[in-house]
Amino acid sequence: MSAPTDQPWTGRSDLISEQLTLSDAVLMMVGFFVAQSSPIRTDLWSCVCLFASLLLAGFMVSNLYSGGLASVMTVPKYEKSIDTVVDFAATGMKWFGPTPYCLEEIWNASEPHLQQIQKTYIAAGPEEMNRYAHMGGSGFIIEQAQHGNFAPSNFLDRQVSTTLQPLKDYVYTQNCAALITNTNPLRSNLNEYILRVQQSGLLYHLGIRTAIRYLPTDVMRNIERSRMHQHDDGA
Repeated sequence: MSAPTDQPWTGRSDLISEQLTLSDAVLMMVGFFVAQSSPIRTDLWSCVCLFASLLLAGFMVSNLYSGGLASVMTVPKYEKSIDTVVDFAATGMKWFGPTPYCLEEIWNASEPHLQQIQKTYIAAGPEEMNRYAHMGGSGFIIEQAQHGNFAPSNFLDRQVSTTLQPLKDYVYTQNCAALITNTNPLRSNLNEYILRVQQSGLLYHLGIRTAIRYLPTDVMRNIERSRMHQHDDGA
């Protein structure tokens, strides 16, 4: 009896010839993790399972790296800040007040932005204003006294005060004046009396007491500090 000689078996030499060097193995592993193809053996299920696991792990690592890189390199886009009356008019945002006469001073205004905000102004009651304040996306008119105190408003509460910020300029300003003729003998006395009232701080005291009585102090503080931002340098 003789064995067939058309398919010679070389034994251990075939296995040695398929072995990879260390550098080739490292390059293959790196290729798997960057989603590159590599020659693999398909005659052994252990090799197929191993290479499939490496491909899946490489796919996950690649996605994690891409997602982390995108989150770091992507610059977030924020809405443009509404700082001035012109900016507010450009948005077309509705704003509310207790009475239509709040805009009496600008009824005859010729500026385009003042004419625009008159069209979007809506007179509403305290409950309706409070509801819109909690919904967001609206503006509100509020009076500010001479010394910076805000007039008590029923729609303002602690939760709403954290979502609102005042504009950097005013829609309009009002001044109270006492008018008398130049020949009035009491003119000098009236001027002296007005100066003494201003210097004594009586108006400031009355404004503070009224604000504390009808409006919580933390509400005023939230509104006043809404444009103050914390920075690393302490500014």
